[in-house]
Amino acid sequence: MSETPYTDDDLRHEAARQHRVLVGRFTASLDAGAVLGRMLDAPVQSTASDSDALTWDEALNCDQLDEPTGPISDLIRGAADVSEWAILLGADGLVPSTDHALGVTADGRPIARVLFAYAPGMPEEARTALRQAIDETLDDPEPAPTPHITLNRDQLAALLAHHADVLAARWRATDGPGSWVAASTLESHAAELTADEETPAVAELLDSMLSFEAEHLPERSP
Repeated sequence: MSETPYTDDDLRHEAARQHRVLVGRFTASLDAGAVLGRMLDAPVQSTASDSDALTWDEALNCDQLDEPTGPISDLIRGAADVSEWAILLGADGLVPSTDHALGVTADGRPIARVLFAYAPGMPEEARTALRQAIDETLDDPEPAPTPHITLNRDQLAALLAHHADVLAARWRATDGPGSWVAASTLESHAAELTADEETPAVAELLDSMLSFEAEHLPERSP
């Protein structure tokens, strides 16, 4: 089998690009008269029954036909670019379904939507189970695990000393009364935290923080 200078992904990318160009050309040349001409004999979906449906021409009087063409034209022009999705779904042999869609809203407006495409032979039971599983995840998402950092005694002391040094630098940058005293106190505390031998005060501080951490560790899943 001879090698080619392109991949399957390149073919799909180019197909999506050309699909996008074709759709763009159609949209650019769109006019209300053409929209009206194509919709006259098309069924009005909400009037469909098991046996029949009204066409736009049947549902509206002549003087009413111009009214829906503007909004329909605007919807066509504002359609999302899904060329790449369309090409990829077709290449995988999946068929889009408009029967079910899951959405997420915030402040009364949609912020995300999940649409489905299925293999033609996928049983309805499997499709329903898939939708329900995703829907349940959207309704009751599992909280993200709380990040947990473990520090040994020396690391904890170094972290506290760094924090004290940062606060001391901020105090020295101010001109308020007592700022230099506060900065000097913090620098002295930082030096005690990183000294070779712990003072009683430092030992008590580190012991209390390490024991607090051990008592309040979050439960971990097995």
